[in-house]
Amino acid sequence: MKTKCDAGHRDRWHRTLTGLMIFGLLMASQPLFALTEAELTEVQLAPMETSAAYQQFMRRPTTELSKLIYLIDRFRPAKLEILYGTQYYDTSFAAPFVRAFLATHYKNETAQYWVLHWCSTAIPFGNTIWVRFPNGENYEARKILLDELAALEESLKTVRSKSSHRQTIPSL
Repeated sequence: MKTKCDAGHRDRWHRTLTGLMIFGLLMASQPLFALTEAELTEVQLAPMETSAAYQQFMRRPTTELSKLIYLIDRFRPAKLEILYGTQYYDTSFAAPFVRAFLATHYKNETAQYWVLHWCSTAIPFGNTIWVRFPNGENYEARKILLDELAALEESLKTVRSKSSHRQTIPSL
């Protein structure tokens, strides 16, 4: 027989897991288009267009969900730590949890809405989610993800304009 206490415990546990998964998504890193080459090297991330995450993204249909998957894949190999609640986690540790959370909670929202809604604060704690770089500097995870998302959108516009330009040039 289930009691209210059991249900409350499950809810707290679910919120904690949800927060951990969300934090993983947020744990990303500083916006990559704003990072210098030395900073990219420091966190062990390739420039966006040459990254494995970007190459995989370009093979998928471009959807809001695929953009979120890109963000997870993009920051998974980074040498970053996410402060979620009171604990630091490596991005490589959090990424599988974030993917699972995304798979169970995504409901056709825009990628920007998802980041704003789920990647701002730790669910059971209400604390801001932070990303710590190897040099010790901290950045808001939400801002990092939104900046990377903006860079991805800009890259998509460039790719689309090049593609449409090629189609309008008459062949000789």
